[in-house]
Amino acid sequence: MDKECSCCGAEGPTHAHHILPKALGGDDRPSNLVEVCPNCHWKIHGRKTRGIDWRNLQAEGIAKAKAEGKYKGRPPDKDLHAKIKQLHSEGWPPSKISRRLNCGVATVYRNRD
Repeated sequence: MDKECSCCGAEGPTHAHHILPKALGGDDRPSNLVEVCPNCHWKIHGRKTRGIDWRNLQAEGIAKAKAEGKYKGRPPDKDLHAKIKQLHSEGWPPSKISRRLNCGVATVYRNRD
């Protein structure tokens, strides 16, 4: 059945795009789906969409999933934090710790003490 794309308004076959991905706790309820044409669906996942603020839509979906207890975020990497503290106590500068452990400098600054 042909429908109208929510992104560009084109009539034709559409895909159901998950606002909050299933991997992050989203589901197949209509409130978490938006109908988009195949071209727009590719653009959404390719981050080439104009006119629709998909980051806001995703943030809203994540907030909703958190409120429902379905999304709790990524658990802290306690082993990484311990390694950061150890290297910091040995006198390593944050930039070298970051490169050594393949993490961001901000992560090093947050976990060095």
